[in-house]
Formats: sequence, C-alpha cells, structure tokens
Amino acid sequence: MNYFRAQQQARSNSSQLLLLFVVAVFCIVVTITATIYLVFGDHQEGATLFSGQALGEHFTMLSLSAAATLLFIVSASFFRAASLRAGGGQIARDLGGDRVNEDTTDPQLKRLRNVVEEIAIASGVPVPDIYVLEQESAINAFAAGDSLSDAAVAVTRGTLEHLNREELQGVIAHEFSHILNGDMRLNIRLVGLLFGITAIAIVGRKGLYHFRYAAGGSRRGTGGIMMLSFALLAIGSLGLLFARMIKAAVSRQRETLADASAVQFTRNPQGLAGALKKIAALNQRQANSGSFLASDSEEIDHMLFANGRAERWFATHPPLIERIQALEPTFQEGELKRIAANHKRKLANEEAQQKAAQSAPGINILDPGNIISGIGNPHWQQVLYAAVLSQAIPDHLTYAARTPQRAPALVLYLLLSKFSELREQQYLKIAQQGGVEMEDQVRSLFQMWDICQEELRIPLVELALPALKRRSRRELLEFLQLIEMVAVQKGSRAVFSFMLSRMIHLYLEESLHIARTRHRGRLLLKQCKDEAALVLALLAREEQNLHPADQAYREGMDELGFKTIPDYAPPDIWSQRLIQALNKLDGLRPSEKEIFVRGLLAVAFNDREINVSELELIRAICATLHVPLPPVDAVQAGA
Repeated sequence: MNYFRAQQQARSNSSQLLLLFVVAVFCIVVTITATIYLVFGDHQEGATLFSGQALGEHFTMLSLSAAATLLFIVSASFFRAASLRAGGGQIARDLGGDRVNEDTTDPQLKRLRNVVEEIAIASGVPVPDIYVLEQESAINAFAAGDSLSDAAVAVTRGTLEHLNREELQGVIAHEFSHILNGDMRLNIRLVGLLFGITAIAIVGRKGLYHFRYAAGGSRRGTGGIMMLSFALLAIGSLGLLFARMIKAAVSRQRETLADASAVQFTRNPQGLAGALKKIAALNQRQANSGSFLASDSEEIDHMLFANGRAERWFATHPPLIERIQALEPTFQEGELKRIAANHKRKLANEEAQQKAAQSAPGINILDPGNIISGIGNPHWQQVLYAAVLSQAIPDHLTYAARTPQRAPALVLYLLLSKFSELREQQYLKIAQQGGVEMEDQVRSLFQMWDICQEELRIPLVELALPALKRRSRRELLEFLQLIEMVAVQKGSRAVFSFMLSRMIHLYLEESLHIARTRHRGRLLLKQCKDEAALVLALLAREEQNLHPADQAYREGMDELGFKTIPDYAPPDIWSQRLIQALNKLDGLRPSEKEIFVRGLLAVAFNDREINVSELELIRAICATLHVPLPPVDAVQAGA
C-alpha cells in the first residue's frame, strides 16, 4: 500500500475514532444521568417520571450529573493519554517486558535483534527499542509508540521459542507495517480515549467495595449508593462493550492491511502464514500456548499481532483461518491437527535465510515509481540489501553503535569531513565541547576505518539511536549542541553531512520532547513553493554529475506542478534557511509529501542515472520530513 495514502487513511481513521468516541460518551452520559435521576430524584407518586414538568424540576441535578459524568470521562481519557506519552517502551514495561540489550548473548534474542535491525534498515527508520515479555509463553507481539523516534517492538518469549527465523521475520514485518502506516499512533490514541469509557466500571466496583467493607455495621442510607454503584458497574460494562465495538471497527481492517504489507516486506508469505498456523494449531491444543496472554490484555488487545484473549464477540482481529487463507488460499482448517502434531519436532531453531526471495520475479528497483512504492513497504531486494549492509558494517562500528558509552563518538565520526584541514577543526570542537576522551574515541574510530562509506552512514545512525536514547537528558542536550557545531557546512558533500546531522537532531529532539512532536500536516505545496525551490536547488548543486544543475532543478520543480518556477539560485549561506525550509515542508499533507519526494527523485534522475551519494542525500532529506525512504543498492541494480 502507498505509504502516503496509508498515513492519510490513518488520520481518517482517527477522525472516525473520535466520532465513535463522542457517540459512545453521549450514550453513557445520558444513561448515567437517567440512572441518577431515577435513584435520587424526588418523584411524586403517580407523576410521570419523564414529563417535561418532572424533568424541569430536576434540571439542576440533571445538568450537574451530565456535566460531572462528561468531565470524569474526558479527564480519565486525558490522564491515560498523558501516561502513554512516555513512549512505546513504557507500554512494554507495564506488561512485564524486558529490554533486549545490544550486547545480548542469548541466541534467540540475538536473532530477534538482527531481524528487527534488518527490517528497520530496509525501511529507512531508526531501530525501535526491542522488548521481550519473558513470562508469556504464547505467540504474540505488538508495536507501540507515538512516533518513529519513540517506537518499541515487543514479542513474547513464546514467539522466540516457537517460530523459526522466517516466521519471526513475518511477525516483525507485520509490526513494522503498523509503525509505518500510522497504526501505532492510532492505537495509542485508542487506548487513551477508551480508558475514559471503561473507567466508569472501575467507579462502580469501588462503590460496591465501599458499601461492603466501609459501611461498618450500619448500612442505613446506603441503599441509593449501592443501587448507583450497581448501575455504574452495569453501565461500565456497557462502556466496555462500546470500547470493544470501537476497537473492532478500527482495528480489523488495519490488521488485514498489515498482513499484506508484511508479505511485501519479506516477499515470503510462507513466513507470516507459518506463524499464524502455529498460533491456530496451538490455540486448539492449549490456550496459553497459542496467542492468548496470561496478563490482562484488554486495554491493548487491538495492538497485538493476534488476539490476546479468547474473545469471539467484537474481536479486534480477523479470524486466524481467514488470515491464513488470504495468504494461502488452498489452506484447509483440518491441516491444523497435523501442524499441532508435528510442532514439537519443528521448534524454531532454523537460522538459514529464506531462498524463495532469490527466485522471485525481479523488478527495476531504481525506477522512481518503485522507489516511491517502497516507502513503508520495502521490496524484497531492499530487505536483502539491508542484510548485506548489516554484514558490511565492521564489527567495531556495530559495537560502538550498540553501546551507550560509544554511540555519541560513532555519530560524531560519521560527520567527519574527508578533508584533513576541516577534520582537524572538527576534532578541536569535539575536544572543546565534548572533552578530550570523546575526541580520542572519535580519532580511534577514524584510524580504524577512515571515512565511513556513505551507504553505511544512515544505517549506522539508525542502529545507534536506541543506545543514544539511553543517555541522560542532560547528556543528550549537550550532545545535540555538539553535533550542530561539528556538522560540516562547506565543501564537497556539505549538504549530506549537514542533513545527516539534522536527521540525528530530529530523532533525538523528538525522543526528548514526545509530547511536542507534531504529527499533523495540512499544508499544500503551493504554500511552500520557495522552500521546495531551495531544497531542490541545493540538491541539484550538490551532485557534481548533474549537467547542467539548473536543468535538473527545473525537472524537479516541473514534477511538483508549479506553473511558474523561481530561478535556479542556490544560496552560498544556506544552513539556517534550509532548516526553516525543511521545518515548513514537514508540515505538508501526506499526499503533498509524496509529490515532493517525486520532485527530489526527478532532480537525481535528470541524467537517467542515480548513484549511492544521490540516493543517500535524498534519504537524509526525506528522514527530516518523516518519510522513511528505504535503502537501494544502486550499484548492483545497474546504476
């Protein structure tokens, strides 16, 4: 599915969610107000309870009851939503999840980390935090977070023990599609909004508890409280029913889409289908070995890979058999018995890469249309290329990226200039701002590997983000200042180094200020004409193989659909103007961002060829616009 349309659809679903929430709240407010009126109202014998006169006499009580109920629901929703702003990792920890360390020696955890890192690199997004629910023996997983910068992927221990590598890859690809399609943020909002509805039942239970234990020997005068508590508990159950209806309405379609996107990720439907078959087979044998969690998953069941509860009514996921048959139309339910019988002999210990993708029909990955379609849905070549990139990174750089103490030095190393004079100036700034020890670490990395290849820089940044986020807030703020000072702003490839620093700055800033992260974009390209012209002009000038650069610039602007095009005039001093331009372009609607990315590719494809440096610069620009452009092997693809 097109990444930009998926983002737009996610926003449309958010609007539908809000409408359903308003309807549910209205029904609950009316029901509770009517209950309070019936229980506590001063009703005259023989009078019509709901006559205009009777309601008018109780207007104050009715108004206060409705207002108090509405305030309680909205406050509870806001409170729960605020508690979720700590990032996706907090939800995983609330469920008993343990973070997977970068230096883990557990073979299953290493396999999990490798799969997550490969798909993250293939997707062009930072590696999310990785968690394992150690106490859960079922097969399940979820992705949580409010943005790419604070995303977390969690799997159960049962997922690691029961699934082989290709099945695990299918599950993780499914969760990444939720991250890229905007479902992750939608699911977080769903939790916050629905908490206000279901909190009514909590109040009812508390009221009954108070009646039973706190009233002591005398319960006179507590009959109304008991009746109201029973009523609130019943209405809370109604709220729970509303919540499940809303989750089912919002979630089912997104789960089907995520399955389809996961197949596009891996080009291997057997992996995802195999995981679903094992869940279905184990659900028949033993519930807690299927997908059902031992912990209470009511609040987050719509976020899970498969149903977390044995719930048939208003289930948040399509039936497992339907999901399997969508991937394998010839599959019959009777096969589950055979799968269950053979499962013990085929437990997940297979490490070999799947071979099916190698024989899949090839596509021209360097076609601009295919590059666009790969955003949020990497093609199988990009997933394989991500694995190649991971293997190409030297061990000492991988170690530095995964270690909180060395990740800052690695990032600074990635920003070093290839010119010795400029590089010495950077070393001086690092020593002055970060200390001599930091300078020594950066020099050591440079001496071991010289200048890092361009195609490895963005993957290394994505690998280093989880380790960087483990530094203290003060350390990160100081580090952000340091990378601004170190980023090269003149000379060859200046824009790429600067954009790489902006990409790092964006990810870390968002992880520090999750509540201030902007997700909505409403601007049109015609409102950002000058900003688009600046970015395309700098891109055209930066690439030395573009002849002439102004022609490449014009082709890019033509792709944006402007009737009149500003003259090609890239400024000599551009850093602050570029920051302002990118900030404004980030506010474009998703459909408008797609057009802008097409404009960037039109500039690079001006000579009907594209190289690694051009692609990586465009990837860095896209990252600052919250568009995860996957890596492309330009050399092997024939550029």
